[in-house]
Amino acid sequence: MKTKYMLAVAKNDADYSTSIESARRSCLVIAHSAQVVKAALNIDADLEMVLDWFENDFIDELGGTAMHLVLQGRHAQVIAFLDRVARDMAMNALGAQRESSRASRGHVSAERHRIYPNSNERTTILPPGEAVAFG
Repeated sequence: MKTKYMLAVAKNDADYSTSIESARRSCLVIAHSAQVVKAALNIDADLEMVLDWFENDFIDELGGTAMHLVLQGRHAQVIAFLDRVARDMAMNALGAQRESSRASRGHVSAERHRIYPNSNERTTILPPGEAVAFG
């Protein structure tokens, strides 16, 4: 009788440990999912679109959807991927802004230096407003 009781207690302890571990894992998945969604919201502020992306869009570079990757414990890779996307988008926007600014000021968007084909002379194309002093 005592052996049956001890086996029942041991089984309950094992079930309890499994439950605690399962709850701990669920909490981590929720926290990691929130971190990924927060990083994605830096790229697109539309929560509904971000949640749709999180659940359904396959990330070729990482081999799964963000949700599946988080469930695999790969949330840090998803966040790093989103950081690269955000950085690339910022760089593209900055480049477009610089190009637009140059065009509005009348700057030459090609090279500032040009070599004439029939001469060894090098000519510098200056932006408007810059002067050259001749000696």
